[in-house]
Amino acid sequence: MSRMRLDFTNKALEDWIKLCPFPITVQQAVTEPKACKHITIDITIEASKTKPNPDFVASDQLKFLELKYIEVENKLNQLTQQRFQQDNPLIQRKISKQIHALFDEKHEIEKQLDVQEKS
Repeated sequence: MSRMRLDFTNKALEDWIKLCPFPITVQQAVTEPKACKHITIDITIEASKTKPNPDFVASDQLKFLELKYIEVENKLNQLTQQRFQQDNPLIQRKISKQIHALFDEKHEIEKQLDVQEKS
């Protein structure tokens, strides 16, 4: 399943997205460089469907978790602002679901950070 709202079409991109077995969100940048289109692609893979990368050392793991924590916190702040600016209760509900999912993700990262910081 993918969500995509773009002001252009591109068969190669559409085919690639259709082949991806994971949920994808594609967003187009508001301001773009001239002569090209800039998009951001988020792919969600359930943690239960992954396994640790042996090449990813513990120091990298701590830095990765810290960066991920900041990223999730920033998304939470952004969505919270959107939620309270929105008048449509259906859109508020949709944003609230995203906020709850991010709180769950933040909690998981906090548990992993606690383990890393004790090491």
